[in-house]
Amino acid sequence: MTNLVAIAYRSIAARPLSAFELDALLVDARVFNAAVGVTGVLFHHDGRFFQYIEGEAAGMNQVYERIRGARAHQELVELLRGPVSQRQFERWHMGFCQAPESTLQELSNAAWIEAMPITRVSDKASEGVGLALYHWSKWLAEQPGGVSVSG
Repeated sequence: MTNLVAIAYRSIAARPLSAFELDALLVDARVFNAAVGVTGVLFHHDGRFFQYIEGEAAGMNQVYERIRGARAHQELVELLRGPVSQRQFERWHMGFCQAPESTLQELSNAAWIEAMPITRVSDKASEGVGLALYHWSKWLAEQPGGVSVSG
């Protein structure tokens, strides 16, 4: 039996973040999350964040405490927390619904689009994947010209 837990939340950026600051956030999160065995996806769009994370309880506690204490965002609303039977994301991803502003963001976005779990929407898909796909689709639809995955 696994001890996997998932958490999904949304929040608002405390202030506008530059491309450099988003890159730093991305690199820092990837390094820390990998060290404690947490995977998932983070979306940034128009000053808003959505994140779904999953991992063993001990690592999740460390990551979520960092997230809750981060000054880069505010008004954190937890949407989901609970046990999951399997990981939905084997790697950590970051998706941008607006055109990425740096090479790192562009590469991260391309990896997310490639790994997008659209084909996993089935009776085995978790509620967290449903929330991730909902936010991704909703924020893409807000872009001028409608839904586009190329930015």
